[in-house]
Amino acid sequence: MLCGRICASVCRRSRGPVARQEVGATPIAKAIAAVLAVKSGSPGLLIKREYLSEAERIFEMTRSIYPAGQFRYRSELHLDRRA
Repeated sequence: MLCGRICASVCRRSRGPVARQEVGATPIAKAIAAVLAVKSGSPGLLIKREYLSEAERIFEMTRSIYPAGQFRYRSELHLDRRA
């Protein structure tokens, strides 16, 4: 879980955003469709993520594409009772 340790380290020292994420629909390009075994141009979900340094400079980027029906998102929200 190397990413977890790196992200935790950045989070502890950061004053600004640690990551930016963008999620949206996209048609799947021919080369990617071949790897995913889906039809070129079929609907997909694109997730772009940028990890930021303390100076808010991007040090890592990820781009993930999921065919329709093969992605699930779950989040858990916690109330900060200290406020």
